[in-house]
Amino acid sequence: MFSTNKIWYKILAFVLFLLLLGGAKSPYRRDLSDRFLEGKISRTLDKGIWKLWEEEPVYQEITLDLICH
Repeated sequence: MFSTNKIWYKILAFVLFLLLLGGAKSPYRRDLSDRFLEGKISRTLDKGIWKLWEEEPVYQEITLDLICH
């Protein structure tokens, strides 16, 4: 019975850790307004998953170029 209690404590600690972790979020939040969408915008994603090839991900540098008027 003592080892069963240890397992439950570990499971409880893991669940609490996940609750505290809170998932993935952006580092900051701001509303997009017209002043952020002016001119040329370029963003590059290093090691972005382009596609799955025979169940293995294919990583590629993906660049997104936008021209906003």
